[in-house]
Amino acid sequence: MSVPPWEGYQVRVHPRARRVRIRVDAQGRVVVTVPLGFDPGVLPQILHKQRAWILARQDALRARKEAEQGTQHASLPDCIQLAALGQCVPLIWQPDGASGRAILREEDGRLRVLCDIRNDELCRVLLRRWVMRKAWQVLPSWLDRVACETGLSYAGCSVNSARTRWGSCSRMRKINLSARLLFVPSHLVRHVMIHELCHTVHLNHSERFYELVRSFDPDYASLRAELRDARRLVPLWMEM
Repeated sequence: MSVPPWEGYQVRVHPRARRVRIRVDAQGRVVVTVPLGFDPGVLPQILHKQRAWILARQDALRARKEAEQGTQHASLPDCIQLAALGQCVPLIWQPDGASGRAILREEDGRLRVLCDIRNDELCRVLLRRWVMRKAWQVLPSWLDRVACETGLSYAGCSVNSARTRWGSCSRMRKINLSARLLFVPSHLVRHVMIHELCHTVHLNHSERFYELVRSFDPDYASLRAELRDARRLVPLWMEM
């Protein structure tokens, strides 16, 4: 078996995982999630079988980065596309040479950003903080509406910056939602919320769990497949 063209891979053991899951993160690294007790010795063979898919994902990521870096400050957007809300929020960049200074103001549906645009990371942090505030304003009340619609209850809701999971549910029936949900279509946000609400009844991925999910979301399988490809909708400045 030939040596894979990527440098190593990261293995994560998840107690609720039922199968091996392979993904390529925003930096092009291969991350493998495995169930408890899984034999890591068989992973090289599994990765070899998925070689073409991994290379394709890494090539697509490189092409996307090169496209965004094609112009000066291309990593800084001129608008924030919030697909979940059907909004495109324009950005007005005002260069400021003051080191470490960064101010963001909301004006008439636009965001005016005053910062040193030579410091890309400072600008991205400012945008990520705004997205997090927006997510806190929108997602908890949205989850409450879906809970009322389904008749399923939960103990609490929080918003985080998770990159690998759209949502999660704890044993205490508290639901966490990723702020990155704002970048995917609204029907996928509802799909994630139904999934997590059903975990308040079945904290597993058993057949009974999926039966409950499908009772509220008959197109669950196709939506799940669509969600797997939705990460490309999250802008790179959210991932860096």
